[in-house]
Amino acid sequence: QFLYYSLFLSGILAGIAISNTRFIFISAVVLLTMPTSLLGIKNTFVTDIPPAIISNEEIEGLDFLKKQQYGTVLSYPFDTAISYVPLPNKIPLYKYSNTAYLPAYSDKSIYFERTNVEIMGYSWEHRKSNSLKFFTTTDLGWAKSFLNENGIKYLYLVKEMTPLQGELMKLGPADLGLEKIFENKVSMIFSFRK
Repeated sequence: QFLYYSLFLSGILAGIAISNTRFIFISAVVLLTMPTSLLGIKNTFVTDIPPAIISNEEIEGLDFLKKQQYGTVLSYPFDTAISYVPLPNKIPLYKYSNTAYLPAYSDKSIYFERTNVEIMGYSWEHRKSNSLKFFTTTDLGWAKSFLNENGIKYLYLVKEMTPLQGELMKLGPADLGLEKIFENKVSMIFSFRK
């Protein structure tokens, strides 16, 4: 993450060193570095197909969640085993990478998001295993106490990422005190009533 600073500083030092050399050498260095820079710009900024997208339907769900009272959100954790499937174009962001797009778009805390905590060196494995356990458990007492103890107020689910071959979870939402407050063709949001 901090590699860019060293590259920037070494670029300044390289510029000073090169400025003391002949014009032909400077021209050669500039010409040799241009192809990689141009390819980087082309592949990053000038492309018809972005590497990932968030659909309008998912934005609709995240906007709805943003307007709700503040609370922690639980969603099914990103799983490389069921997520990335090469498509001809535009991969949904929830399938593409483990990102923090859900809290970024909804302005809500999320129970588990691996990328940022892993970068900072925090332990995250227990949160992922608890998230997975919540969706697969048949222990109603454990599931309710999990929601209560962790202050989970919302459950955000992308329908395509349901873990159990189309089932949301082993326990029914009504048994857990979850009330569906939003649904469209991409996502569902449940609110937890204690």
